[in-house]
Amino acid sequence: MDLIELNLEQIANEISSLIERITGKKVVKNHSLMKSGIITSITFVEVLVALEDTFHISIDFTEIDKDTVDSIEGFSAFISKKLKP
Repeated sequence: MDLIELNLEQIANEISSLIERITGKKVVKNHSLMKSGIITSITFVEVLVALEDTFHISIDFTEIDKDTVDSIEGFSAFISKKLKP
């Protein structure tokens, strides 16, 4: 799979699956992952590490705005930008 060629929907699906595996909770798109309790501060770090491994990227914590990546769509947009050369 060429990661640069992934579209937002494919990225979103991969992130949803990843978060569901880590948390054991069903992810609903367009919902706050933190306010809904799907992601806690501990699982947030686990998700970031898994995203780095899955998408072969490096995430600097200073790049993260928790409000922006509090949804599947936010995470997808963030990852999409990181994948661009």
